[in-house]
Amino acid sequence: MEKNSPSLTDIKLIVGLGNPGPRYHETRHNAGFMIIDALFEAYHSSSWDTNDKFHTTQITVPVATGEQRTIHLLKPMTGMNVSGVHIKPFLKKGIKPEQIVVCYDELEKPFGKSMIRFSGSARGHNGVRSTIEQIGDQFWQLRFGIGRPAERSEVGDYVLSRFSGHEQSTIDTAIDEAITLLGL
Repeated sequence: MEKNSPSLTDIKLIVGLGNPGPRYHETRHNAGFMIIDALFEAYHSSSWDTNDKFHTTQITVPVATGEQRTIHLLKPMTGMNVSGVHIKPFLKKGIKPEQIVVCYDELEKPFGKSMIRFSGSARGHNGVRSTIEQIGDQFWQLRFGIGRPAERSEVGDYVLSRFSGHEQSTIDTAIDEAITLLGL
């Protein structure tokens, strides 16, 4: 990597994309929320700072040098399609776009297969599109594979459906593997 290239070791904000409310709880489209919830549990954050528009908290994670660093966790609670609006205020707190990871569901990857990349397009994902509109495209993307239905016309119902029995039985492992990509 070039000097001054973005690095995951500089991450200060991890955002999970999803939709609030019981109807969407543990649906494919809420994979980003599930990753944030797993980080919350793994690092024993004390509590969520909640309001109607977002939930935030901070976690303290160990660094390879034996030190610790603080990372903000964010779950926008106004719906997937306007997620970016709640990320933008963190720029005013001194967090740069390249210090942000946005976690979300990815139709083009098989269930449980994740990848992380720096920058890129929304690829049809409205939550990512909203983020790009608000802060540009120079942020990290953690794409959690949810698979794709056989018919394109089924995508809307598919992403808002719950994971199948087999997927449900392996979801915790798949989320742990996704978190490993963050270097945490």
